[in-house]
Amino acid sequence: MDGSDKGATGRLTLAEEAGGTRAVLEGVLGLHDLPQVETRLAGIAARGAATFDLAGAQRIDTSIAWALLRTQRRLEAGGAEVRIEGAEGVVAQILDTVRDGLPEPQEEPAPPRGLTAALARLGETVAGGGKEFLGFLGVLGLFVARLFGAFARPREFRLTALLHHCEAVGLQAVPIVALMAFLIGVVLAFQGAAQLQQFGAEVFVVDLIAISILRELGILLTAIIVAGR
Repeated sequence: MDGSDKGATGRLTLAEEAGGTRAVLEGVLGLHDLPQVETRLAGIAARGAATFDLAGAQRIDTSIAWALLRTQRRLEAGGAEVRIEGAEGVVAQILDTVRDGLPEPQEEPAPPRGLTAALARLGETVAGGGKEFLGFLGVLGLFVARLFGAFARPREFRLTALLHHCEAVGLQAVPIVALMAFLIGVVLAFQGAAQLQQFGAEVFVVDLIAISILRELGILLTAIIVAGR
């Protein structure tokens, strides 16, 4: 199987050879080449051996190095032998930097089993639920006491203070809520357009803003600002 994907100034070529696959990188490859490079690398099966030939690569950025190293881990996890050849100068430095920054996969320890572990989890759940229930009863009791106190002594109910706080928390918060929603919408539109452009989906930026602001961020932002005020 032979084929290549060309970016602006570079390309990735795959070729089947005896015992495995050779991936040859040539020229300058950057973020704009990442979708094509990932597609080609995903087609390398974890069988035999794989060789990444970077002798013809003049320069790569961290996204290409990340794609190569992630493919290397995937193939090695599948039992394939992977070699990276010809990396020199800046290309080798980029690979080493990204390799050092990649998180090492960590296996989570298996949860304890048995009757003792089950009883411990049940006890923690019951104790946590009891604390939350007692806290809720305290708040509910305070609310009920103050409510009946207001009915029993209506003259002590501070209506002016209530209206003042309602105005400060609600009406006066409208400008800052609108400003923050507008600024977050602008930033989200800019970042979303930059990412969706890679897939030719810029037309969905309007839908992204409408759904995220009206359904999610707008409500959450309003709640946070009102609670803070």
